[in-house]
Amino acid sequence: MQRIARFSVLIGTAALLACNEPIADVVPALPEVDQPETGPLPIAFVSDRDGFPHIFLSDEDGSLVLPLVRGEAPAWSPDGQQIAFHSWESDPPGVHVINADGTQRKRLADGQDPAWSSDGSIAFDGDGGIYVIDAEGRDAPRLVLGDASDLPRPDWYDPEYFAGGSIGLPAWSPDGERIAFVRFDWFSWDWGSAPSAYVMNADGSELRFLGGLCDIDPPGEGSLPCRTTDPFWSPTGALGVVTERWTHEGIEPAVAIIGDGGWDLRDILYIGRAGHSILSPHWSPSGSHIVFSSFPAAGDDSGRTRIFVLTLATGVVRQLIPSAPSETGVVYGDWAPAWGADSGAGDWDY
Repeated sequence: MQRIARFSVLIGTAALLACNEPIADVVPALPEVDQPETGPLPIAFVSDRDGFPHIFLSDEDGSLVLPLVRGEAPAWSPDGQQIAFHSWESDPPGVHVINADGTQRKRLADGQDPAWSSDGSIAFDGDGGIYVIDAEGRDAPRLVLGDASDLPRPDWYDPEYFAGGSIGLPAWSPDGERIAFVRFDWFSWDWGSAPSAYVMNADGSELRFLGGLCDIDPPGEGSLPCRTTDPFWSPTGALGVVTERWTHEGIEPAVAIIGDGGWDLRDILYIGRAGHSILSPHWSPSGSHIVFSSFPAAGDDSGRTRIFVLTLATGVVRQLIPSAPSETGVVYGDWAPAWGADSGAGDWDY
């Protein structure tokens, strides 16, 4: 399922079962990626330009794009040589690891949305909670946090309007000590859900809600409670989230930094257009840029998701991955960008 509107669609979870069996007979392999001699292309992202979600690799200015493997939710290893991802080609979906050159693909466990820790562990969304497994798949997945039905709730939460929920989208801190994640509360009247971001210690202790008031309103309008989602970490350990607040023009997204207390939105890095979602932000290794996807993409007549890069020093935003003709003739999207550790990011003048 394409996950470009997580705050408005139901997020399902899969049954958890550790699995290390070969998948070559199940999933047809793409041709090996012919990487540049300087090493793997540094930016991974997902696109369904070929009709099905595939992970592609790109250089830092978007001029070279190569296919890697069918799957979604790419996450780079700390050394920038491997990518964890999930694949919906099997039932239930599974978390996989593959080398950045397209070789040595391995299925680790049933689940989705993997996140790599600095010590080589991989957190992911499994059946009923967030699990951790080693990248070699030697041990069974370890449950870190269950369904979290007793989590602290944001001010806007009213149990009368919700019917259960799920947690997912784990994000490791650079030191491997904390995991941020999102709980999706399902609306009782339709398939929609509302996100709330949290952070905890890597062992599941000291849960904190990440949110507060969006102090980004025009003068005279005051502040409103925010929904928070898509947590992500800077290379130095700052914790960012995507905030969503209601306006007369629609939901207005922004990228914000959470304060040390886990409540205040300390800095607003970027405010998006009302009605244009910000999804899957990811810091560059140098900390100078943030790459993200937006739906619908401004200036794109297709109305689908595209990938952009924000230069923090200037506030300039530009489309990173150029729109391309679809081989299948369908309207396609690009989403879920991730920046590899050894890319040398920050040398580019965006």
